[in-house]
Amino acid sequence: MCLPITEDTSAIGDDCLGDPLSCPEEYTCQDMPGIVAQAQCEIICVEDCDCPEAHSCEKMSAKNGSWMQCNPD
Repeated sequence: MCLPITEDTSAIGDDCLGDPLSCPEEYTCQDMPGIVAQAQCEIICVEDCDCPEAHSCEKMSAKNGSWMQCNPD
């Protein structure tokens, strides 16, 4: 049975550049390289049921590759 990793969406998108441990325990500090270096707290998922209510597991891409994260519907 698949359950949401967390129901807390309050830290999605929070800046964690230079401080990857600043994200809540269920989150990942996801590096998003581009013209400007960025790192944001995200909920990394495999399928929609990993995500909180009103969020879907979506593929994201950046220069360093791709990953799946929970985004608002």
